[in-house]
Amino acid sequence: MKEKLNCFMSGAVRITISGSGKDRFVNLCKNSGIYTWDIRNEESYSLCLRLPDFYRLPGIRRKTGGHMKILEKYGLPFLLWQYRKRTMFLLGLITSFVMIFFLSRYIWALQVDGNYYHSREEILKYLESRKITQGIRKCDVDCEKLEAELRDHYFDITWVSAEISGTRLFIHIKENETAHLQKEETGGDSPENVIAKKDAILTDVVVRSGTPVVAKGAEVKTGDLLVLGSYDIKNDEGEVVRTQYLKADADIYGKTEYPYEESIPMDYTVKTYGTKKKCRYGLRFEDLFFNRKGDQRQKNTEEITEEQQLSLYGDFYLPVYLTKTDIRSYEEKQKTYTESEAKKLSEEKLSYFLSKLQKNTVQIMEKDVTIEIVGNQCRSSGKITAIEKIGQSVVVVSSDQNGAR
Repeated sequence: MKEKLNCFMSGAVRITISGSGKDRFVNLCKNSGIYTWDIRNEESYSLCLRLPDFYRLPGIRRKTGGHMKILEKYGLPFLLWQYRKRTMFLLGLITSFVMIFFLSRYIWALQVDGNYYHSREEILKYLESRKITQGIRKCDVDCEKLEAELRDHYFDITWVSAEISGTRLFIHIKENETAHLQKEETGGDSPENVIAKKDAILTDVVVRSGTPVVAKGAEVKTGDLLVLGSYDIKNDEGEVVRTQYLKADADIYGKTEYPYEESIPMDYTVKTYGTKKKCRYGLRFEDLFFNRKGDQRQKNTEEITEEQQLSLYGDFYLPVYLTKTDIRSYEEKQKTYTESEAKKLSEEKLSYFLSKLQKNTVQIMEKDVTIEIVGNQCRSSGKITAIEKIGQSVVVVSSDQNGAR
């Protein structure tokens, strides 16, 4: 593709060579460093070469005595000559090539692959902190330095490759899954306490490591210490020699309460969509948005917009996005729930709330929720009693360690 673009920019011609010295003519072109392609051997040789090389042929032709004739002309120089009297067209064409050349010196797309534990947004945010964003000049991106910075910043990245192709910056990474598994199992090397993350009455305390400071049946408040991330080492006389710090590990369950409040208006609006759908196309250039004139959003319409970044070819992306907006019209109708419909909807919302708790390993023990019609509202209120894990690990800071001593 790059060779084709160079040929187009410099211009190319197809010539024919006839006579007894045509074989020698081709050999001399090769020996003189003149690049030729698409050689056809018919009654006479025909071949293609760049326009600058064409002006070097008279000396070779005189040596071989062959007859040379131009068959076809290609490329920008001939195109400009053809439209030399159309000033505005030429101006627009030249401006387009200047803009393409200017845009080709910048990065307009960032691609990250190979990531699993770290999201694409997280890595792009880090790149932004290093001032590597869309619109940065290619010459300002040091790929080797960027690779080293990524490896230093993320402990679990074992291999990273940064490369620029076209106007796109590729970040290929490989993560160390073993390091993540070890971190999940050990929780790191720092000593940790276990504290209560909410008010509760303890129903079960199972400590695997650390020193428990509460027992089953105790009432705790948010932030109370449950398991100390340390234990005392004593001598034969029972005196404390030193304190050993570690990561406290325990399963602590408690009875908790969730207040529940929900209100549903008896009057509601229903949208009835029409069968016809309009499409509107536009262009977005970074923060600028261009649409067809006169296409302003009308009342009672719903718009869904999709966009796609444009590219000339391959990885040559542009800071231009093609947008497509689907527009649907609808009519609004006011309706009112019956008492049974409103209560059924309230029960469904309550069931959804309970299912979300259960997905978070919360065991529902008691449901004390009242549903009633008050004025123009269907109100649900009450509390839900549950049993769940209430322990939360926190890193032991120096003041905790001093206090434990």
